[in-house]
Amino acid sequence: MAETQQALEIPKQQLPPRPATAMDLLSVALNNNAAIDVIERLAALQDRQLDREAENKFNDAMEAAQNEISHVVPDMKNSETNSKYASFHALNKALRPVYLKHGFSLSFTGAESTKPDEILVVCDCSHKGGWTKKYMLPMPCDGKGPKGGGVMSKSHATLAATSYGRSGLLKMIFNVAIGEDDPLVTNGELQEALRNMEEAQSKDRLLEVYQAAYTKFEETPAALKVLVAAKNAKRKEFN
Repeated sequence: MAETQQALEIPKQQLPPRPATAMDLLSVALNNNAAIDVIERLAALQDRQLDREAENKFNDAMEAAQNEISHVVPDMKNSETNSKYASFHALNKALRPVYLKHGFSLSFTGAESTKPDEILVVCDCSHKGGWTKKYMLPMPCDGKGPKGGGVMSKSHATLAATSYGRSGLLKMIFNVAIGEDDPLVTNGELQEALRNMEEAQSKDRLLEVYQAAYTKFEETPAALKVLVAAKNAKRKEFN
C-alpha cells in the first residue's frame, strides 16, 4: 500500500489522518486524473481488500454460530445399522434460527458427478457481509441395497440421496454433533463398502475391503457391527 502511495506521489494533505486504504488511494487517483493502468491496479487492490474483509466477517460469524449450536437430538432410526440419526427437519429446526441470527443464508442445488449413479449435493453458504462459500457432498443414487439388489427406483434413490446430502452438508458446514452414532453422512459409503464385500471374488479381496472399511468406520460402532456381520457371512463362501 505504501509503495503504491509513493508511486502516485500523493500529497499527505490529500489523505485522511489514518493509514490509507485502497479506497482512499483510488479516490485520490481519480481526483488527480491518474493514468488508467494506475486506476485499474488500485481498483483491483480495493476488490481484494473488500474480499478479505468479507471473508473475515464470514469466518467470525461462523465461529460465533458454531459456538452457539449445541447437540441436535436424533429423531430417526436407521434400521440397517440399528442406530439413531437426526433428520433434515430436526437439523433445520435446530440450526436455522442460529445461522439466520448470525447473517447466514443457505441455497441447496445439485450438480452432475463424474461417477455413474452418483450426484453432487451442493450448498452455497452466504453471509450478509458479502462472502459465499460453496460446499459439496457426493451421494450414491443407484437405488441398490447393501447386497446389491434394487431397493428403490432411480427417482426415489435420487430424492433420498438429495435428502441425505442436504442433512450431511448442514452437519458439515456448522460442525454439528448429534450425540449418537450417526451414519447419515457416511451411509452411502457404508453401502458401497458392503457392496464391495459382497462382490469380492476371494478371501484376500474380502479382507482388503473389510479392513479399509473398518478404518473408515472405526468410530461408528453401529456401522462396524454391520460390516463384521457382512464379512462373516461372505467368508463362508470361501471355506
